[in-house]
Amino acid sequence: MVLEMQVIGHLGKDAYVKEVNGKKVVNFSVAHTAKYKNKAGVMVANTTWVEVGYWDDKAALVPYLKTGTMVHVQGEPSSNAFVGKEGDVKSVLRLNARSIKLLSASNPDNKKSEKNNEKTGTTGTTNAVPPPSTDPLDDLPF
Repeated sequence: MVLEMQVIGHLGKDAYVKEVNGKKVVNFSVAHTAKYKNKAGVMVANTTWVEVGYWDDKAALVPYLKTGTMVHVQGEPSSNAFVGKEGDVKSVLRLNARSIKLLSASNPDNKKSEKNNEKTGTTGTTNAVPPPSTDPLDDLPF
């Protein structure tokens, strides 16, 4: 039986590519935050970090996987426990991704150009990331 997990969240840092045994793996971390009110009525935010590895020989997504980008990642989870420097037990949740979908883009250059365009009254999308496709045929494996 294969366990599948889906995570929707924001990248904590820019993705990077590492080569392992001649294959490329795209690495990044995703933060998923669940918000709720506790018994006292105080809003609480609980953030879970997931380390993602996406094995793909064509790392075309890397330029779009920047800090703050919202993604939907699906794949096989695993976890590792270890003892930290101060002797406390820590754990890492990992996901071997099978699919990644961009849900938003966070590009500081776009935000700067949007602010400049607001001041000058011009519009432009020279650095804009295209929105993710909503075509159901894009999800087909062939």
